[in-house]
Amino acid sequence: MSPTPTGGTVTGGGLTCGTGGATCQATFGSSTSVTLTATPASGYTFTSWGGACAGTSPSTTLQVDAIKSCSATFTSTGLVNGPPYSMTISPRPTGGTIQGAGLNCGTGSTACSVTMPASMPLGLQATPASGYTFTAWSGDCAGTNPSLYVQLGGPRTCSATFTPVGGGSH
Repeated sequence: MSPTPTGGTVTGGGLTCGTGGATCQATFGSSTSVTLTATPASGYTFTSWGGACAGTSPSTTLQVDAIKSCSATFTSTGLVNGPPYSMTISPRPTGGTIQGAGLNCGTGSTACSVTMPASMPLGLQATPASGYTFTAWSGDCAGTNPSLYVQLGGPRTCSATFTPVGGGSH
């Protein structure tokens, strides 16, 4: 396997290459059919094979009758599960404040991240400053309700948009 995959592991034919394995090369005495399986790590999905391997199925069979090099591509789902169970507000909002357990981030406040000891729902409240209105959440938060709960199943990042009332600048 070249390069060594990140975000998952490729196994088969004596290989265990990538997350949790470092056996990325195997030698065979004669022409051999090898089935390789790509297994994504938590927070990733398998995307495709490259090099001498092809396709988008997590399993591929390759005839090793000469030197062959394959690659596997894994893509982050954006939602990694597992510790740290953290919430980060980024970028720091202007025109308002986001508050929650251990958070007070925005106009006049800089407590923009918190880590909890376990997976749990975390309530967030977006409060516009005078002359602004709350518009929407983005990142791992979504919607237009200024109050919401986010499941901290891993590291999460949210941001909020505040818009000047009347669309002008203040």
